Amino acid sequence: MSVTKINADVLDLTDAYAFTGAVSGAGGFQLIQTSTLAGATSIDFALDNTKYKDYMFTWANMQSCTDNVSFGLVVSTDGGSSFITTGTYKINSLGVLTTTATTRNDTGSAFFRFNSSTTSNASNEKTSGTAMIYNPAAADYTTVTYNANYIDLNSAKWSLSGAGYQTGTSAVNALQFKFNGGNATGECALYGLPRT
Repeated sequence: MSVTKINADVLDLTDAYAFTGAVSGAGGFQLIQTSTLAGATSIDFALDNTKYKDYMFTWANMQSCTDNVSFGLVVSTDGGSSFITTGTYKINSLGVLTTTATTRNDTGSAFFRFNSSTTSNASNEKTSGTAMIYNPAAADYTTVTYNANYIDLNSAKWSLSGAGYQTGTSAVNALQFKFNGGNATGECALYGLPRT
């Protein structure tokens, strides 16, 4: 069927259509990789900064096999050969614990934490969320924002939003997501926003 202009009221989706020319409105994040952790200590992602400008990381039902730990990320500037684990991560967060709001300000953390208090290895104490990593190819601070929910060490339910940066000024080309102790289980995915 040849159509030069589509009338949305009469488009028959059972017909076959061939699109030519530029297609607009089809942009957005593209899935790069998914992973299921089953007792691993971390998941590493190499970044293709020539293809993607920004990244989105999602995690679901991440659970530590160890008590009293936090979930988060560290960055690499050497393709993942080593990860920066010094006090160069600066984070501000706002959390809601049941009905009480609380803030957190980490001024020199060893990794970028996605929870305000620690979790345990109890069966219901898991975390899920989304993090955005902005323009890690820039020779500037790597900026991160996130939204997460989790159940803490005392079985309290948290909803948390935060932002921060890693103070290095070299391009970041790999990410590592992990609990700061022990193995983990759960599902995660990395998406990239293509450069235009």
